[in-house]
Amino acid sequence: MKLGMVLIIAGVLLFVATLPSSTWLSRGQRSETRTGTVINDVLVSGTKSSQSKYELAEINTLVLETFSGDIEVEVSNTMSTLGEFEIKEQADDKRGVLQKTPILERQGNVLSLKAAQPSNCDNCSVSYRVLLGKAMRLELRNQNGDVVVNGLSNSVKANSLNGNITIAQTGKTILDLTADNGDISVENAALVANSQNKIHNENGSITLSQLQNNTGIGFRGEVVNGDLNLNVEGLNVGQRQDNQFRASFNGDNPAQLELYTQNGDITLE
Repeated sequence: MKLGMVLIIAGVLLFVATLPSSTWLSRGQRSETRTGTVINDVLVSGTKSSQSKYELAEINTLVLETFSGDIEVEVSNTMSTLGEFEIKEQADDKRGVLQKTPILERQGNVLSLKAAQPSNCDNCSVSYRVLLGKAMRLELRNQNGDVVVNGLSNSVKANSLNGNITIAQTGKTILDLTADNGDISVENAALVANSQNKIHNENGSITLSQLQNNTGIGFRGEVVNGDLNLNVEGLNVGQRQDNQFRASFNGDNPAQLELYTQNGDITLE
């Protein structure tokens, strides 16, 4: 084989070996719907929705972050290890400020999707809707929008400013939820035995409905400006003052759940 050909092959192999990890994630075709003005694949005004599929077999943590817009994550039992990502970008600023493309990165077993906030855009947003074929750890950060997680097992860490957080229909999970100017609700969820869980809210209520308590749950809660509503069957209230309480569902390996809200109610139902 000629020396030139050897060098070319070696160069190609080196190039492939040094491709970023995210290059290996893409599967299937990417589709896009545009309504508005797009210049050089960047949204100027109106809306742009794109759909992509990724192979997530080696991913155990998904990080989603946006400066404005909603985040919705759901598990699909028909997708195996694939993930379907829908990104909706919106720019309504009449000055036509360019919307920046969200950044997708992979570091080891962690996949991150982060929306870059454009400068001087009063009405720009990026929303995510994700269908996952497997359970994994979630880290969700949002401003000016809601966070919704449905049907996920594993840990959920969510932070929302000016938006609600809703967690529903989960398998065994660990919760670390923080909100400011929005309500937090957890419905029909199961907590990992012996785990430490936290739900904090600065300006909004906390509502827990139909919690699964097969292994037990220990509650420690405090309300500064609001009411405690603890009228749920099977709850053992060990201590209750005007704004604090300790309670439990009996079980052999109880999860611990800390609840706090500055301005809002805590409701167990």
